Amino acid sequence: MFVATVRSEYRTFKLPEIIRFSAVGDKAQYRRILDDASTVEGCFFKPTNDLTSTDPQAYQLLQCDIDGHSRSIRREHTETAQTYTVSPGITPEQLRAGVNIAYTVRTLIRRHGHLFFLGFDAAKGLRANVTYTSDCGIREVNFLDFIATSQQVRLAESPNQAPTRSVRVSFDGWTLPRSGAAVVWVLDRELQ
Repeated sequence: MFVATVRSEYRTFKLPEIIRFSAVGDKAQYRRILDDASTVEGCFFKPTNDLTSTDPQAYQLLQCDIDGHSRSIRREHTETAQTYTVSPGITPEQLRAGVNIAYTVRTLIRRHGHLFFLGFDAAKGLRANVTYTSDCGIREVNFLDFIATSQQVRLAESPNQAPTRSVRVSFDGWTLPRSGAAVVWVLDRELQ
């Protein structure tokens, strides 16, 4: 497994009273959480011999800021899922003017999966950054954006010589619901 640390930032004009970040191990449950307006991020984690979606090692919300203020995080879990909840603590007036949300999650990804999808809701001004170490066995990474726009999506990758590498997607315009970006990779051993 790879450990991925993902930081996402965007501006939004709609947030429920409680926002959720969930990891589930059942595909039907995953589809349901994606349709839940209170879910900011949903992760499908296929169980392995050692880990399930309920394990914080498989998925963990590390931090969540609303308009630059850190919010407390509450973790709950069931037999098939774990959910992190955050209370935005904002007024309707603040929401009408727009609020900035920034959060960092850590998740495990299968090495042989070759794909990690980042889904986005309707937002303005998106920034997503994925980091990984240079010794993890990844030869190259590509970012595929699924943002319908006439504006340019900016992609940036750190130099190969950097000990911690990163791939970043940024976009100043509006994203539509169910937009996203996919991180795809080739392993060193696949090119030998």
